[in-house]
Amino acid sequence: ADLRKRIARQLPIDAKAQLAWASIGSLDQLRTDIVAHALVGLIDADRAMPRTRSAFQTLAADIAERLGRRANERALRVNAALVGQAATAPMLSPPLRGFAVANYDDLRAQLRRLYPSDLGRSVPDERLADYPRYLKAMVARAERIQRDPRKDQERMLAVQDFEQRLARLLVSASSKTETDALRWLIEELRVSLFAQTLGTREPVSEKRIEKRLQALEGT
Repeated sequence: ADLRKRIARQLPIDAKAQLAWASIGSLDQLRTDIVAHALVGLIDADRAMPRTRSAFQTLAADIAERLGRRANERALRVNAALVGQAATAPMLSPPLRGFAVANYDDLRAQLRRLYPSDLGRSVPDERLADYPRYLKAMVARAERIQRDPRKDQERMLAVQDFEQRLARLLVSASSKTETDALRWLIEELRVSLFAQTLGTREPVSEKRIEKRLQALEGT
């Protein structure tokens, strides 16, 4: 516990990232969550359980030695995501009061979902790596809304329907693995619909998501 606390205090989270996080959650909790995420990753990587006390002590010492490095790597990813959030948030407001309110509200709600209070432990590393693309897509969409808010709203309503249905499934005892996958697939759909030139991590379409949602809704 003392080792984890010491590592948490020394994590590289800069002033911009801390300022961005201030409106989301506790900085101490963020640091704790980053270390917890790193620790779980190390334990999962060493799935073979030690059968003797000496083997356990050897494993524990090895994990302790690697924990600081793994937590620092995680902290740098989280830091980059928060710096991106700070740069993006000011661009997601309408240019004129009352203009396309629902569209911009949807963008800001999307940003909040990308930055939950348990970000440090809940968002996988590979997804944090996608955040720059997600944020670029949001800025591109914000600019396009000014030119054609009606077209944007049509696409937005389709995505919101998927998100609302997924939210209902999260309340039930559906497969977390599948609902998590769908959550990120819908994020990719947003990129596809609103900023197609940025590309997506995997093939995505409304038809694919509809099929997978129906499969979950039918269970």
